[in-house]
Amino acid sequence: MTSTVLDPIAEALKNVAGSVSGVTSSHKWILRDTDTRPAAVVELPIVRRTPIDAPEDHLGSNDWRTEWTVVFYFDFTDTDKGQEQAAEAVESWIKAVDANPTLTLSPGNAAAGVVQETKVIEVGPVTLDERKARPLIVYPTRVEILSFI
Repeated sequence: MTSTVLDPIAEALKNVAGSVSGVTSSHKWILRDTDTRPAAVVELPIVRRTPIDAPEDHLGSNDWRTEWTVVFYFDFTDTDKGQEQAAEAVESWIKAVDANPTLTLSPGNAAAGVVQETKVIEVGPVTLDERKARPLIVYPTRVEILSFI
C-alpha cells in the first residue's frame, strides 16, 4: 500500500531532483549505497501538524508541514571535479525548487493541488566518505513543504 500524502510528494521531489543539471539518477527513500553518481536521494520526512488547540491555515483543510532531506552524492576520486559538480547541482536544485514551489511541473504529479509551497531552507554540511572503493561527497539539503490535505 502506498501512502497517499507523503509518497506523491516524495515522487515529485525525486522528479525535480532528477532534472537537476548533472544528476544522473534520483531515488526516493534511504539507500544503502549509490553506485550511480551523481545521484539524488529523497529521504523519509519529518511531519509536523497543527496542534489540537490551534487553527489550521486554510479553512476545510489540514495543514501538513513536512521537512525532507534530499541528499546529493558525487564521486570524490577527482577532488576538483566532484566539488564543482556538487556546487553546480545544488545551486541548480535550489533554482529548480524556487521555480516550481508547488511541485506542479513534475510529470505525473499526484501531489498537484496539495503542495502549497516548497523551499530549500538549508544546504550542507558536506561530508566525505573515503572508506569506499570509490570515495564520495555527501551533500545534504533540507526542504520544507506546506501542504493542505
